[in-house]
Amino acid sequence: MTLLSIAGGIVDDSALSSMASNASTRKTFIDSSITIGGPYNFHGLDLDWEFSSTTTDMSNLVFRSLSYPAEAMENNLDWITVMAFDIGAPTWKPNLTEAPAALYNPFSEVSGDSEISSWIRAGFPARKIVFGLPYYGYAWKLKDANNHGFLAPANGADITADGALGYTHIRNRIIGQGGAITAFNYTFASDYCYNGTTWVGYDDVKSILAKILYAKGKGLLGYFTWRVGLDDNWTLSKTV
Repeated sequence: MTLLSIAGGIVDDSALSSMASNASTRKTFIDSSITIGGPYNFHGLDLDWEFSSTTTDMSNLVFRSLSYPAEAMENNLDWITVMAFDIGAPTWKPNLTEAPAALYNPFSEVSGDSEISSWIRAGFPARKIVFGLPYYGYAWKLKDANNHGFLAPANGADITADGALGYTHIRNRIIGQGGAITAFNYTFASDYCYNGTTWVGYDDVKSILAKILYAKGKGLLGYFTWRVGLDDNWTLSKTV
């Protein structure tokens, strides 16, 4: 299935807010999406408005409040995609290492399981939920190379400005060059590796497999990845 995807994490939210502000501009958006997607036989539209954070914006999207109304969404949407990643990153959590896409987290209310469970408790059917799998992770700089588990003291991002690293980079440049130690944490259902003061939280084969089994067990519609081009020789894609 191929979708026309519009917007995303770095889009200008004011443009989307302006578009959704009245019926005329909403119609223009809808008509132009059909005009673009129709000739290429796209199956539908993915409106990736990630930061519609005001009551007005949510109302203009036919959502009544900031707590998404599950019943209205079930009646009007084929599915929702739950971005169960970017839960922790050094740009906003610089002082402690985190599981960027933890399936479980006993120390926080934010995890993949808590996100899925909250939608189901709200009445949204599991069969319409698509679970997000990240093909990337984040690097922190440890304060102490000997303290290298999850929630270890850290001094912000390492390697890149925001710490973000694709899976292929993690496998080939950090682990593949030798010296890095890999580990899987069953509490978080998340992988990490470390070498000296460089520490990376990410999803590897064990994490991905745990999430696929979780999605099947919950009766979810399926999964999506961000993004396939970051995979290393299709390792993660073959796992799913």
